[in-house]
Amino acid sequence: MERQRQLAPLPGGFRASLWVVVKEGLIGQFRGEGAWEILAGEWAILAERGPETIRRAQDGAKFVALPLPLPGPEEPAGAGLPPRLACLACPRREAVFFVKGSSSVRMQVLARELLKAEEPTVAGRLLRRSREMELQARVLERPELRAEAPCRPRCCGRDMSTRMDGVAAYLAGTLDTNHSLPALARRFYVNEFTLKKAFKERHGMPVFAYLRERRMARARTLLQETDCSVMEAATAVGYSNASHFARAFRASHGHNPGEVLTSSR
Repeated sequence: MERQRQLAPLPGGFRASLWVVVKEGLIGQFRGEGAWEILAGEWAILAERGPETIRRAQDGAKFVALPLPLPGPEEPAGAGLPPRLACLACPRREAVFFVKGSSSVRMQVLARELLKAEEPTVAGRLLRRSREMELQARVLERPELRAEAPCRPRCCGRDMSTRMDGVAAYLAGTLDTNHSLPALARRFYVNEFTLKKAFKERHGMPVFAYLRERRMARARTLLQETDCSVMEAATAVGYSNASHFARAFRASHGHNPGEVLTSSR
């Protein structure tokens, strides 16, 4: 199958497409809006303003790419779409849309059939079209798309809260990692502006203030309850420079890390 494809137009200039990966995987980039990944055995629906482009396909990747069937212009916006897809027709939706899930056995069978060479007969073309339509229909029936539309009042708002909880959990579990906003935005499929705004609304502080607070709380616990030295505690929470760590610790707790070490042993 071709690795770039003209995508189905959506109201307001949006385009949407359906992807089903049979082998290996695909990684893409919404222009300045974050990255996406579809692995073997998964399906995904993507949409943005203008065409999106696959930036990298793993060696030997096999996948089917189809336009997403949408209501006609004479139908109400979102008519007949699963609830999760209703925001594709919403004028307040975000600039990009991405949702994915695991393919059923039947979906994988249909995708493999569609990867075969097209038969040059009327019957062959009709059979191929019937498989495409069945694959589209089976994706639209997936439970991931039956959840209530998350726009309250902004599309993907409730999903965004869940995503920001995921960002917080990821930061708390990777305190020793050198994080950056672009990397976090790509990992959680949002742009940097949305990440900064949504995270602060959800957790009451900026991303890196939250990360610093969790790091300093963890460092204090290590110094009080384990045999860690100051440098070992610093390294465990992502600091390679002892003076930078001491300054951050002092700003958070009001005293130097060495004082905690002395008082607790």
